[in-house]
Amino acid sequence: MFCQSLKTTSKAKDVFDMINDFFTKHQLHLDRIGSICTDGAPAMLGNRSGFAALLKKEIANLKITNCFLHRHALAAKTLPPDLRKILEISVKVVNMIRGRALNHRLFQSFCEEVGKEHTVLLYHTKVRWLSHGRVLSHLFELQNEIQQFLREAGHELAEYFDDPESVQALAYLADGFTALNELNRSLQGRRISILDACEKLSAFKEKLLLWIRCVKKGNLVNFPSLKEKLTEDASLHPRFLSKIVEHLQLPCISFDGYFSCGELQTCDHWIRHPFRMNLEDIDDDSDITKDLIDMRNNSGIQMEFTNGNLGHFWASQMETYPVLAKKALDVLMPFTTTYLCETGFSCLLHIKSKT
Repeated sequence: MFCQSLKTTSKAKDVFDMINDFFTKHQLHLDRIGSICTDGAPAMLGNRSGFAALLKKEIANLKITNCFLHRHALAAKTLPPDLRKILEISVKVVNMIRGRALNHRLFQSFCEEVGKEHTVLLYHTKVRWLSHGRVLSHLFELQNEIQQFLREAGHELAEYFDDPESVQALAYLADGFTALNELNRSLQGRRISILDACEKLSAFKEKLLLWIRCVKKGNLVNFPSLKEKLTEDASLHPRFLSKIVEHLQLPCISFDGYFSCGELQTCDHWIRHPFRMNLEDIDDDSDITKDLIDMRNNSGIQMEFTNGNLGHFWASQMETYPVLAKKALDVLMPFTTTYLCETGFSCLLHIKSKT
Protein backbone atom coordinates (compact mmCIF):
# COMPACT_ATOMS: atom_id res chain seq x y z
CA MET A 1 0.00 0.00 0.00
CA PHE A 2 2.90 2.36 0.76
CA CYS A 3 6.60 2.26 1.52
CA GLN A 4 8.29 5.13 3.33
CA SER A 5 11.53 5.72 5.19
CA LEU A 6 11.63 6.82 8.81
CA LYS A 7 13.29 10.26 8.72
CA THR A 8 14.87 10.32 12.19
CA THR A 9 14.40 7.76 14.97
CA SER A 10 12.85 4.34 14.39
CA LYS A 11 10.86 3.94 17.59
CA ALA A 12 7.51 2.19 17.73
CA LYS A 13 5.77 5.58 18.09
CA ASP A 14 7.41 6.78 14.85
CA VAL A 15 6.15 3.73 12.95
CA PHE A 16 2.66 4.12 14.42
CA ASP A 17 2.48 7.86 13.63
CA MET A 18 3.54 7.27 10.02
CA ILE A 19 0.89 4.59 9.45
CA ASN A 20 -1.77 6.57 11.30
CA ASP A 21 -1.00 9.67 9.18
CA PHE A 22 -1.31 7.61 5.98
CA PHE A 23 -4.72 6.26 7.01
CA THR A 24 -5.92 9.72 8.04
CA LYS A 25 -4.71 11.33 4.81
CA HIS A 26 -6.57 8.77 2.69
CA GLN A 27 -9.70 8.84 4.89
CA LEU A 28 -9.34 5.22 5.97
CA HIS A 29 -10.30 3.98 9.43
CA LEU A 30 -7.70 2.10 11.45
CA ASP A 31 -10.31 -0.50 12.42
CA ARG A 32 -10.12 -1.79 8.84
CA ILE A 33 -6.93 -3.53 10.00
CA GLY A 34 -7.82 -7.03 11.20
CA SER A 35 -4.30 -8.31 11.87
CA ILE A 36 -0.63 -7.38 11.65
CA CYS A 37 2.44 -9.56 11.14
CA THR A 38 5.71 -8.25 12.59
CA ASP A 39 9.30 -9.39 12.13
CA GLY A 40 10.09 -9.69 15.83
CA ALA A 41 12.04 -6.42 16.27
CA PRO A 42 11.75 -5.02 19.85
CA ALA A 43 10.16 -1.79 18.56
CA MET A 44 7.39 -3.89 17.07
CA LEU A 45 6.66 -6.31 19.91
CA GLY A 46 6.89 -4.34 23.18
CA ASN A 47 3.98 -5.20 25.47
CA ARG A 48 3.33 -1.56 26.41
CA SER A 49 5.07 0.76 24.01
CA GLY A 50 5.70 -1.47 20.98
CA PHE A 51 3.98 -0.77 17.66
CA ALA A 52 1.66 -3.76 18.11
CA ALA A 53 0.64 -2.53 21.58
CA LEU A 54 -0.03 1.02 20.30
CA LEU A 55 -2.17 -0.31 17.47
CA LYS A 56 -4.01 -2.66 19.83
CA LYS A 57 -5.12 0.37 21.88
CA GLU A 58 -6.89 1.67 18.79
CA ILE A 59 -8.23 -1.70 17.57
CA ALA A 60 -9.45 -3.91 20.42
CA ASN A 61 -9.89 -7.12 18.36
CA LEU A 62 -6.59 -6.82 16.49
CA LYS A 63 -4.77 -10.14 15.87
CA ILE A 64 -0.98 -10.03 16.08
CA THR A 65 1.31 -12.66 14.56
CA ASN A 66 5.10 -12.78 14.85
CA CYS A 67 6.72 -13.90 11.57
CA PHE A 68 7.16 -17.70 11.57
CA LEU A 69 10.37 -17.38 9.55
CA HIS A 70 11.88 -15.10 12.18
CA ARG A 71 11.01 -17.47 15.02
CA HIS A 72 12.23 -20.43 12.97
CA ALA A 73 15.63 -18.73 12.47
CA LEU A 74 15.93 -18.04 16.20
CA ALA A 75 15.05 -21.64 17.07
CA ALA A 76 17.64 -22.93 14.59
CA LYS A 77 20.52 -20.93 16.12
CA THR A 78 21.01 -23.37 19.01
CA LEU A 79 24.35 -25.16 18.58
CA PRO A 80 26.54 -27.00 21.12
CA PRO A 81 29.97 -25.28 21.61
CA ASP A 82 31.96 -27.87 19.59
CA LEU A 83 29.66 -27.65 16.55
CA ARG A 84 29.49 -23.85 16.84
CA LYS A 85 33.31 -23.77 16.62
CA ILE A 86 33.19 -25.83 13.40
CA LEU A 87 30.60 -23.44 11.95
CA GLU A 88 32.77 -20.42 12.83
CA ILE A 89 35.85 -21.99 11.18
CA SER A 90 33.75 -22.81 8.10
CA VAL A 91 32.63 -19.18 7.87
CA LYS A 92 36.29 -18.04 8.14
CA VAL A 93 37.24 -20.35 5.25
CA VAL A 94 34.40 -19.01 3.08
CA ASN A 95 35.19 -15.38 3.92
CA MET A 96 38.91 -15.86 3.26
CA ILE A 97 38.19 -17.10 -0.28
CA ARG A 98 34.99 -15.22 -1.10
CA GLY A 99 35.86 -11.94 0.61
CA ARG A 100 38.93 -11.20 -1.52
CA ALA A 101 38.41 -10.64 -5.23
CA LEU A 102 41.72 -12.23 -6.29
CA ASN A 103 41.21 -15.34 -4.12
CA HIS A 104 37.65 -15.65 -5.42
CA ARG A 105 38.79 -15.51 -9.08
CA LEU A 106 41.70 -17.90 -8.52
CA PHE A 107 39.50 -20.42 -6.71
CA GLN A 108 36.81 -20.19 -9.41
CA SER A 109 39.41 -20.79 -12.10
CA PHE A 110 40.88 -23.71 -10.12
CA CYS A 111 37.46 -25.41 -9.72
CA GLU A 112 36.72 -24.98 -13.43
CA GLU A 113 40.04 -26.64 -14.27
CA VAL A 114 39.27 -29.71 -12.14
CA GLY A 115 35.73 -29.91 -13.60
CA LYS A 116 33.65 -29.22 -10.47
CA GLU A 117 29.92 -28.47 -10.93
CA HIS A 118 30.01 -25.64 -8.34
CA THR A 119 32.85 -23.16 -8.68
CA VAL A 120 31.70 -20.43 -6.28
CA LEU A 121 31.35 -20.41 -2.50
CA LEU A 122 28.32 -18.60 -1.05
CA TYR A 123 28.58 -15.93 1.63
CA HIS A 124 27.34 -16.85 5.07
CA THR A 125 24.70 -14.47 6.44
CA LYS A 126 22.77 -14.27 9.71
CA VAL A 127 19.50 -12.92 8.30
CA ARG A 128 16.21 -14.79 8.65
CA TRP A 129 16.51 -16.53 5.30
CA LEU A 130 18.93 -19.19 6.53
CA SER A 131 21.94 -19.47 4.26
CA HIS A 132 23.83 -22.05 6.36
CA GLY A 133 22.48 -25.00 4.35
CA ARG A 134 23.82 -24.04 0.92
CA VAL A 135 27.00 -22.43 2.29
CA LEU A 136 27.97 -25.60 4.15
CA SER A 137 26.83 -27.94 1.36
CA HIS A 138 29.10 -26.17 -1.14
CA LEU A 139 31.93 -26.10 1.39
CA PHE A 140 31.61 -29.86 1.99
CA GLU A 141 31.34 -30.64 -1.72
CA LEU A 142 34.49 -28.63 -2.53
CA GLN A 143 36.47 -29.62 0.59
CA ASN A 144 39.37 -31.27 -1.29
CA GLU A 145 39.71 -28.38 -3.74
CA ILE A 146 39.51 -25.83 -0.89
CA GLN A 147 42.15 -27.68 1.14
CA GLN A 148 44.51 -27.81 -1.84
CA PHE A 149 43.88 -24.13 -2.62
CA LEU A 150 44.51 -23.07 1.00
CA ARG A 151 47.65 -25.25 1.23
CA GLU A 152 49.11 -23.69 -1.92
CA ALA A 153 48.32 -20.26 -0.47
CA GLY A 154 50.12 -21.30 2.74
CA HIS A 155 47.06 -20.62 4.88
CA GLU A 156 46.74 -22.29 8.31
CA LEU A 157 43.02 -23.02 7.74
CA ALA A 158 44.08 -25.88 5.43
CA GLU A 159 44.76 -27.98 8.57
CA TYR A 160 41.04 -27.84 9.39
CA PHE A 161 40.36 -30.35 6.60
CA ASP A 162 43.02 -32.79 7.88
CA ASP A 163 40.99 -33.59 11.00
CA PRO A 164 38.43 -36.36 10.16
CA GLU A 165 36.19 -35.39 13.09
CA SER A 166 36.03 -31.75 11.91
CA VAL A 167 35.07 -32.78 8.38
CA GLN A 168 32.46 -35.20 9.76
CA ALA A 169 31.04 -32.33 11.82
CA LEU A 170 30.97 -30.14 8.68
CA ALA A 171 29.09 -32.91 6.83
CA TYR A 172 26.57 -33.21 9.66
CA LEU A 173 26.02 -29.41 9.82
CA ALA A 174 25.54 -29.31 6.04
CA ASP A 175 22.82 -31.98 6.30
CA GLY A 176 21.19 -30.43 9.37
CA PHE A 177 20.98 -26.89 8.01
CA THR A 178 19.83 -28.16 4.61
CA ALA A 179 16.86 -29.78 6.37
CA LEU A 180 16.16 -26.50 8.19
CA ASN A 181 16.40 -24.61 4.88
CA GLU A 182 13.82 -26.93 3.32
CA LEU A 183 11.48 -26.26 6.24
CA ASN A 184 12.15 -22.53 5.86
CA ARG A 185 11.27 -22.60 2.16
CA SER A 186 8.08 -24.54 2.85
CA LEU A 187 6.94 -21.73 5.19
CA GLN A 188 7.38 -19.13 2.44
CA GLY A 189 4.78 -18.29 -0.18
CA ARG A 190 1.62 -16.31 -0.77
CA ARG A 191 -0.92 -18.90 0.38
CA ILE A 192 0.66 -20.25 3.56
CA SER A 193 -1.78 -19.92 6.46
CA ILE A 194 -1.04 -20.28 10.16
CA LEU A 195 -2.66 -23.73 10.00
CA ASP A 196 -0.28 -24.82 7.21
CA ALA A 197 2.75 -23.48 9.08
CA CYS A 198 1.78 -25.19 12.35
CA GLU A 199 1.32 -28.53 10.57
CA LYS A 200 4.71 -28.26 8.84
CA LEU A 201 6.42 -27.40 12.15
CA SER A 202 4.70 -30.28 13.96
CA ALA A 203 5.83 -32.67 11.22
CA PHE A 204 9.42 -31.37 11.45
CA LYS A 205 9.49 -31.83 15.23
CA GLU A 206 8.35 -35.44 14.79
CA LYS A 207 11.12 -35.94 12.21
CA LEU A 208 13.66 -34.63 14.74
CA LEU A 209 12.50 -37.26 17.25
CA LEU A 210 12.80 -39.95 14.55
CA TRP A 211 16.32 -38.79 13.66
CA ILE A 212 17.36 -38.89 17.33
CA ARG A 213 16.15 -42.51 17.63
CA CYS A 214 17.99 -43.47 14.42
CA VAL A 215 21.26 -41.79 15.44
CA LYS A 216 21.21 -43.52 18.83
CA LYS A 217 21.11 -46.82 16.90
CA GLY A 218 23.98 -45.68 14.67
CA ASN A 219 21.69 -45.26 11.65
CA LEU A 220 22.67 -42.12 9.67
CA VAL A 221 20.33 -42.58 6.70
CA ASN A 222 18.86 -39.09 7.30
CA PHE A 223 22.28 -37.44 6.95
CA PRO A 224 23.54 -38.30 3.42
CA SER A 225 26.68 -36.09 3.47
CA LEU A 226 27.81 -37.54 6.81
CA LYS A 227 27.04 -41.06 5.63
CA GLU A 228 29.08 -40.43 2.45
CA LYS A 229 32.00 -39.18 4.53
CA LEU A 230 31.87 -42.25 6.77
CA THR A 231 32.16 -44.58 3.77
CA GLU A 232 35.57 -42.93 3.22
CA ASP A 233 36.68 -42.72 6.87
CA ALA A 234 34.89 -45.93 8.01
CA SER A 235 34.73 -44.73 11.61
CA LEU A 236 32.61 -42.41 13.70
CA HIS A 237 33.67 -41.51 17.21
CA PRO A 238 30.97 -42.43 19.81
CA ARG A 239 31.47 -38.99 21.39
CA PHE A 240 30.49 -37.38 18.08
CA LEU A 241 27.27 -39.44 17.99
CA SER A 242 26.35 -38.03 21.39
CA LYS A 243 27.01 -34.49 20.05
CA ILE A 244 24.58 -35.11 17.19
CA VAL A 245 21.90 -36.34 19.60
CA GLU A 246 22.49 -33.30 21.83
CA HIS A 247 22.16 -30.93 18.86
CA LEU A 248 18.98 -32.57 17.58
CA GLN A 249 17.40 -32.32 21.02
CA LEU A 250 18.10 -28.56 21.26
CA PRO A 251 15.84 -27.54 18.31
CA CYS A 252 13.04 -29.69 19.78
CA ILE A 253 13.20 -27.62 22.98
CA SER A 254 13.71 -24.25 21.29
CA PHE A 255 10.93 -24.86 18.74
CA ASP A 256 8.55 -25.38 21.68
CA GLY A 257 9.82 -22.12 23.17
CA TYR A 258 9.45 -20.01 20.05
CA PHE A 259 6.30 -21.65 18.68
CA SER A 260 3.27 -22.12 20.86
CA CYS A 261 1.86 -25.63 20.55
CA GLY A 262 -1.56 -24.03 20.85
CA GLU A 263 -1.37 -21.83 17.73
CA LEU A 264 -4.73 -23.46 16.97
CA GLN A 265 -6.77 -24.65 19.95
CA THR A 266 -8.32 -28.15 19.85
CA CYS A 267 -11.80 -26.65 19.85
CA ASP A 268 -10.92 -24.72 16.66
CA HIS A 269 -9.93 -27.73 14.54
CA TRP A 270 -13.35 -27.52 12.88
CA ILE A 271 -11.81 -24.83 10.62
CA ARG A 272 -9.58 -27.43 8.97
CA HIS A 273 -11.99 -30.39 9.32
CA PRO A 274 -15.58 -29.06 9.56
CA PHE A 275 -17.09 -32.40 8.47
CA ARG A 276 -14.87 -34.66 10.59
CA MET A 277 -14.45 -32.64 13.78
CA ASN A 278 -15.88 -34.28 16.91
CA LEU A 279 -18.63 -31.89 18.02
CA GLU A 280 -18.18 -33.04 21.63
CA ASP A 281 -14.88 -31.11 21.66
CA ILE A 282 -16.81 -27.88 21.11
CA ASP A 283 -18.63 -26.18 23.97
CA ASP A 284 -22.40 -26.86 23.72
CA ASP A 285 -23.05 -23.19 24.46
CA SER A 286 -20.92 -22.12 21.50
CA ASP A 287 -22.74 -20.20 18.77
CA ILE A 288 -21.10 -22.29 16.03
CA THR A 289 -22.30 -25.81 16.94
CA LYS A 290 -25.75 -25.41 15.37
CA ASP A 291 -24.30 -24.06 12.12
CA LEU A 292 -21.76 -26.88 11.97
CA ILE A 293 -24.55 -29.46 12.29
CA ASP A 294 -26.46 -27.77 9.43
CA MET A 295 -23.35 -27.67 7.28
CA ARG A 296 -22.56 -31.35 7.86
CA ASN A 297 -25.91 -32.34 6.44
CA ASN A 298 -25.47 -30.32 3.25
CA SER A 299 -23.86 -32.57 0.62
CA GLY A 300 -23.40 -29.68 -1.84
CA ILE A 301 -21.24 -27.74 0.63
CA GLN A 302 -19.25 -30.91 1.35
CA MET A 303 -18.37 -31.12 -2.35
CA GLU A 304 -17.30 -27.46 -2.35
CA PHE A 305 -15.05 -28.10 0.64
CA THR A 306 -13.43 -31.16 -0.99
CA ASN A 307 -12.67 -29.39 -4.26
CA GLY A 308 -11.64 -25.90 -3.10
CA ASN A 309 -8.98 -23.91 -1.27
CA LEU A 310 -9.62 -23.65 2.49
CA GLY A 311 -9.59 -19.83 2.54
CA HIS A 312 -11.80 -19.57 -0.54
CA PHE A 313 -14.22 -22.11 0.90
CA TRP A 314 -14.81 -20.18 4.14
CA ALA A 315 -15.02 -16.86 2.28
CA SER A 316 -17.75 -18.36 0.08
CA GLN A 317 -19.79 -19.26 3.21
CA MET A 318 -19.98 -15.64 4.42
CA GLU A 319 -23.63 -15.27 3.43
CA THR A 320 -24.86 -18.75 4.39
CA TYR A 321 -22.97 -19.22 7.66
CA PRO A 322 -21.61 -15.75 8.62
CA VAL A 323 -20.68 -16.70 12.21
CA LEU A 324 -18.71 -19.78 11.14
CA ALA A 325 -17.07 -18.02 8.20
CA LYS A 326 -15.98 -14.99 10.24
CA LYS A 327 -14.42 -17.14 12.99
CA ALA A 328 -12.62 -19.30 10.41
CA LEU A 329 -11.31 -16.31 8.46
CA ASP A 330 -10.08 -14.67 11.67
CA VAL A 331 -7.63 -17.60 11.85
CA LEU A 332 -6.90 -18.00 8.13
CA MET A 333 -6.52 -14.36 7.06
CA PRO A 334 -3.57 -13.10 9.18
CA PHE A 335 -0.20 -13.21 7.43
CA THR A 336 1.99 -16.02 8.75
CA THR A 337 5.27 -14.45 7.65
CA THR A 338 6.70 -11.18 6.30
CA TYR A 339 7.45 -13.07 3.05
CA LEU A 340 5.64 -10.58 0.78
CA CYS A 341 7.53 -7.64 2.33
CA GLU A 342 10.86 -9.41 1.89
CA THR A 343 10.15 -10.29 -1.76
CA GLY A 344 9.11 -6.67 -2.32
CA PHE A 345 12.44 -5.46 -0.90
CA SER A 346 14.29 -8.00 -3.06
CA CYS A 347 12.55 -6.66 -6.20
CA LEU A 348 13.35 -3.10 -5.17
CA LEU A 349 17.04 -3.93 -4.69
CA HIS A 350 17.12 -5.64 -8.08
CA ILE A 351 15.49 -2.64 -9.80
CA LYS A 352 17.91 -0.21 -8.13
CA SER A 353 21.02 -2.21 -9.12
CA LYS A 354 22.95 -1.89 -12.38
CA THR A 355 20.68 -4.45 -14.05
